Amino acid sequence: MEEVIYLEVLDRFDRVKERVRLSSFPVEVGRAYSNHVILDDRYVSPCHLRIVRGSDGQIVAEDLSSRNGLFLMPEGTRVRTTPLGLNTQLRIGRTLLRLRTRDCPVDEAEREGIGLDLQERFVNSGRVQAATLTAVIALIGTHQYLGVYNENQFWNVLLDGMPQMLMATLVYLSFWCFLGIIFVRRLRFRAHLTIFCTLFLLSHLSSWLEALLSFNCVSDLWLKGVDIVSILFVFSLGLFAHLWTSTQARPAHLWLLAILIAGGMSAKEGLEAIQSRWDFSQTLRFSDALLPPVCRVAPGVSVQDFFRDARTLKDRVDQDRASASR
Repeated sequence: MEEVIYLEVLDRFDRVKERVRLSSFPVEVGRAYSNHVILDDRYVSPCHLRIVRGSDGQIVAEDLSSRNGLFLMPEGTRVRTTPLGLNTQLRIGRTLLRLRTRDCPVDEAEREGIGLDLQERFVNSGRVQAATLTAVIALIGTHQYLGVYNENQFWNVLLDGMPQMLMATLVYLSFWCFLGIIFVRRLRFRAHLTIFCTLFLLSHLSSWLEALLSFNCVSDLWLKGVDIVSILFVFSLGLFAHLWTSTQARPAHLWLLAILIAGGMSAKEGLEAIQSRWDFSQTLRFSDALLPPVCRVAPGVSVQDFFRDARTLKDRVDQDRASASR
């Protein structure tokens, strides 16, 4: 009895998309419906590959004169025919193929956790989307109403700022939808809109919390720390949610990336806050002041020398203007 062979179809990230049992040989692979294994890959020819078993039991892959060829991975060598082992990977178009036997080990299932349930109940929920969008519109309207003196001015201010706000929102959402088309081939506009509205509400909530603490907080540095922590939380949460919706990456990797980016931005804000508390310097410092003197475009000069040179330049300009008017 011949050994049962399975053909694994992988994506470009080496993730298994499909497993096909090869009960008999030869097996043809391609986009045409006449194949034993049909691939939805536009770079694969209608009849791209044939897998045969020789008289000695060796399994061999043959290229059927395809347009884009057959490649042996990971070297990326283009071949016409190649013997196949259990760890041999082939690439046709943008698809990877690999053979497996029945006794090949399979990893244990990953825990779903609350991520999938949260996505289904919150991000993809039409009720949540309507509620968050209504809350954002009400918040914008209330904010504009409290900043004007009469009703006519309110409508003028609201209508004048609405086109710019809508355009910025569409550009923001279009970017994430474009990533979704690239990685998961889906727009997921509603999910990104819900995430955007939620982030908008959280950012305003954090600003209100900061304003409330400013009346009871003596230390400006401590208040700045609260502001940095809130920015870190909102930014990392939003970046993770958008990337999680637009890609198929692991949540742990997305959290790490979001925290690193948000942490870098928060560190920059923190350094600026600490630097603002330094004593006033009598030297004008430029961005290239740490470079060697030969590389400096504008060396540091004292405040007195700066204004003295400016006064001299002003006198020369006045003299040239007086001579030109004669």
